[in-house]
Amino acid sequence: MENRYSRNIPSITEAEQELLKKKKVAILGCGGLGGYLCEFCARLGIGSIIVCDGDVFEESNLNRQILSTEGNLGTLKAEAAKAYIECTNPDCHVEMICQPFSADNASFLKGCDVILDALDSAPFRLLLEDAAEEYSIPLVHGAVNGWSGQVCLVLPGNRTLHRIYQNAALPNNKTVLPFTAAACACMEMSLALKVLTRKNEAEDEALSIFDLFSGQLEKIFLEE
Repeated sequence: MENRYSRNIPSITEAEQELLKKKKVAILGCGGLGGYLCEFCARLGIGSIIVCDGDVFEESNLNRQILSTEGNLGTLKAEAAKAYIECTNPDCHVEMICQPFSADNASFLKGCDVILDALDSAPFRLLLEDAAEEYSIPLVHGAVNGWSGQVCLVLPGNRTLHRIYQNAALPNNKTVLPFTAAACACMEMSLALKVLTRKNEAEDEALSIFDLFSGQLEKIFLEE
């Protein structure tokens, strides 16, 4: 066992740590949530990582996006994500998709063990759920607004995001605080790690809604 992973043990076993090297994860979106997810995947030692984002960094990203700096404004987020992961852990193989996710390019998801949702658009999330179902891949959803966020595990066929978003009224003045994005990404990654190490349980299919201002955490089981 490499020393770089020694502090992961025994929270995960050595066998599970070795298993992570054989896993493939896709991160959809490399902004607020996605940047932290890139960090966590690299430090956990995920063997193969796909990063997908067609956007470039803007000044308004500096308040929360860990990959965004004064020096890379105007550059592609996917390129920054790939460079950051490889700098953090050279053992990670990184593939970058410098395009927005769409139904036309969803085939890059084939063969992934889990998909991490860091998108910022409900329509794209619904497309992502369709693709995850088509390729039979577990999807971990995360979304934030202000002090609050939500996270859930979406197993193929349960249509959770369609039930959440299809008829939902979304906020017009969405804001994102840096620590909210970090907290949401932490919860997403913990669910993904359970999936990758085969520790996921049925109760993880609940929608977890948190409010960092009040300190409240609520779990909702959505009805079919």
